[in-house]
Amino acid sequence: MARTVPVPGSGPQIDMSDLAVAWPTMTPAERRHAYRARILGTDRNLFRRLLKRLGFEKGPVPPVPQRVARRALVLAAVVARAEIDQPASRDQDPESIRMGLRNLVSKIGIQREFENRELTLLNTPVGRVNAELAIAAAWRAEGLAVLAWALNWFRLPAYDQPLSRSEIAASAGLRNREQCNQLLKSPTLRSPVEIDQIAARATVVTWRLRTFRMSPIPWDFVGHLRRQPAFQEHWITGLELIDNDLAIDGRPIYDAAEEAVARVERIAIERQIAAYWLQGDHVRYSQVDPSTLLSTC
Repeated sequence: MARTVPVPGSGPQIDMSDLAVAWPTMTPAERRHAYRARILGTDRNLFRRLLKRLGFEKGPVPPVPQRVARRALVLAAVVARAEIDQPASRDQDPESIRMGLRNLVSKIGIQREFENRELTLLNTPVGRVNAELAIAAAWRAEGLAVLAWALNWFRLPAYDQPLSRSEIAASAGLRNREQCNQLLKSPTLRSPVEIDQIAARATVVTWRLRTFRMSPIPWDFVGHLRRQPAFQEHWITGLELIDNDLAIDGRPIYDAAEEAVARVERIAIERQIAAYWLQGDHVRYSQVDPSTLLSTC
């Protein structure tokens, strides 16, 4: 149910009680939109309220399967481009590989799905890519895994296990034109219920990792989740739990290696972005906000 929601670590509370009746029937994306609008005050704007009353302001709309397939191949291209710059012995000139990748993208007709930063990455010669952009591009592999899972192309790894690049390349990579055309032909998506569940799971994992960063001590994580009015059992299905807290690599989070905690947080955020995009959070992938709020799950 909608209520006054505390923002972890920030002190203020956001009153959502006026949406108590509608809250249970709202989708997770609609709840997040309502919450963000309340924070920004845009839901109090007279013009916005009038547009909504007249039916001109549309809510979140999930992408159609064809769009998801195109976005998955774009992310595959982004990840492949990032890997070309990695120092490794190759049988072929890296710049030739990049040009081949760019030509393949053109041939399968997914250029319009690329965002500006993604196109910049694809078109930048090898060795000239901004290091920060290259790192961010490589991490998009975790979002690609979620989209490939949603398209029934790939089995999603556990929340604390990084993606096997060879496995995702075999399932959703840009190996050749024929494979890409096959992936783009009549794609189908998993049910909204399954997508909502994976989004909720990514949310609670990210939420726990962020609270741990603020207070790195043992905690009754499961007990806290179960006390949430919106709690559902699928929030913790598939999570490894030790002493009622999240586990990472077989160890309770408070005893896990610092680099492992950081790795899992990055995995969770990228998967959360992909799942939220599938729910319709934003039409542009890069604009999806991975903020964590348990009551919007």
